[in-house]
Amino acid sequence: GRESIMRRLFREFSLTDKDILDFFTGPAFLAWHRMGNLKSWAGPIPTSFLDFSEHLTKRILVRARQLGMTPVLPAFSGHVPDAMATKFPATEFSRLPRWSGFSNTHSALLFVEPSSELYVSVLFWGNLLSRCLCSCAIQQSRTPVGSISE
Repeated sequence: GRESIMRRLFREFSLTDKDILDFFTGPAFLAWHRMGNLKSWAGPIPTSFLDFSEHLTKRILVRARQLGMTPVLPAFSGHVPDAMATKFPATEFSRLPRWSGFSNTHSALLFVEPSSELYVSVLFWGNLLSRCLCSCAIQQSRTPVGSISE
């Protein structure tokens, strides 16, 4: 269901379905996409998969709540489709490092800086759309802005 929420979220920021669906990897590689390692690999993601995973996620959330659990879903972590840089030219973005020998076409994701207004807006809308508690860890292999390189 996470990609369905992100799809709706990116639409709120005027991205096209092509921009969004091409950004996601195929279903088998979503773990690496969610960590900020891969984009577009074995994609675009089928909309039938998005629909199925959203339906399944909703069923899991209902059952977890019936069992007295408070689900915590992944929040926006900063990785965005490349089209965001065109739509928001005044926003500060950075490129994550290429991952494991993949080309820039499939790696080096665009990252919106957490200090930007856009990051806060996307985070707010993402949490609102998911209607759950959300948590995230910003990609660990990223060099923070303003850090000293050794």
